[in-house]
Amino acid sequence: MRESLSNNYLSSFCLEASLILKAGIIISEGISMLAADEKNPAVKRELQKISSNMESGMSITASMRGSTLFPKYMLDMVEIGEKTGQLEKVLKSLSDYYRRQAQISQMIRDAVVYPVILLLMMSFVIILLVTQVFPIFADVYAQIGTELPPTAALLLNIGIWLKVYWPFILGGLVFLIAASVFFLRKFGWRFSPTGKLGQKIVQARFSSAMALAMNSGLDDDDSLQMAEKLMNNKNSSQKISECRQKIRAGKKFTDAIMETGILTPLFSRMLSIGFKTGAADHVMSEIAARSEEIVNTEINALINKVEPTLVIIMSVLVGMILITVMLPLTGIMSTIG
Repeated sequence: MRESLSNNYLSSFCLEASLILKAGIIISEGISMLAADEKNPAVKRELQKISSNMESGMSITASMRGSTLFPKYMLDMVEIGEKTGQLEKVLKSLSDYYRRQAQISQMIRDAVVYPVILLLMMSFVIILLVTQVFPIFADVYAQIGTELPPTAALLLNIGIWLKVYWPFILGGLVFLIAASVFFLRKFGWRFSPTGKLGQKIVQARFSSAMALAMNSGLDDDDSLQMAEKLMNNKNSSQKISECRQKIRAGKKFTDAIMETGILTPLFSRMLSIGFKTGAADHVMSEIAARSEEIVNTEINALINKVEPTLVIIMSVLVGMILITVMLPLTGIMSTIG
C-alpha cells in the first residue's frame, strides 16, 4: 500500500537530501541518517530499504522507485537530475516546488474551512434560541393568557422538532461534514479554474511546476510536458497542449505562453526578458513566488470579506428571531400596565 506523504514532508525530505549532497555525504548514508530520525514506522522502514538498496549498488532513482513513498513526478525529476548530474539542484527545486504547493493548499483550506466554522457557529446559536429560549417565551405568553405570534409559534414548533429528532440531524450533519472534507481532500481543495481566484491559483501552480522543470535543466517543450502532468486540470492542460503546438509550429516560447493566456501579460513579458538575458529559470522562479503572493493576498481578501458578512447575517437573524417574540410581548406588557 502506498504511503501518502504530505507536500510539507516531501519538501523537507528533498531539502535534506540536497543538503546531504551539498555537504559531500554519501547519499545512502544520508538517507540512513534520515531513517534513524524518522518517527513514522512505515516511512522509517521504506527509507531504510532505500538506503540498503543503494548500498547494494542500486542507483538512487531505482531505489526510490522500489519504494511506495514518493509520487511519480518526483521520481521522474530525480531520474533527470541523476542522469544530468544535477541531482542536488533538482532536489532543491523539488523542495521549493512542494513547499509552494503546501502553502497554496493551506491557503485554500483556510479560505474554505473558516467560513464553514462560522456557519456552524451561526447554526448553533440559532438552534439554541429555538430549542432553549423560545420555550421560555412560550411559558411567559401562556401565563399572561395569550398565544405566541405566528412566526414565533412556527419557530417554537421547529425547536420542538429539533429536540425530538436531534440525533438524526446531528448524524446527518456529521456525515455531510465528513463527505465534504473527503471530497475537498480528494480534489486538492481546488477552486473553480474558471473563476478569477481559480485562474490565479492555476497560474501559481503552473509557474511553480515550470520553475521546477526549468531549474532542473529541461528544455522548453519538456518543461511544458512535465508541468502538464502536474496540473490535473483539464482547462489548464488544454492551454499547455495548445502552447506546445504553437511552439512546434514555429512560435517563440514566450509568444505562445502569452497567446494561450497561461501567464498574465506582465509575467509573460518578464519571462521574455529572462530568455533574452539567459536567466529564464531564475525569472520563472520569481514568477512562481509572485504568483503565490498574489494567491495569498486574494484569499486573505476573500476571508476578510466573508467574515464580517457572516457576522452581519448572524446578527440580523438572531435579532429578527428575538424581535418576533419581544415586540409583541412588550406591547402586551404595556397594555397590562
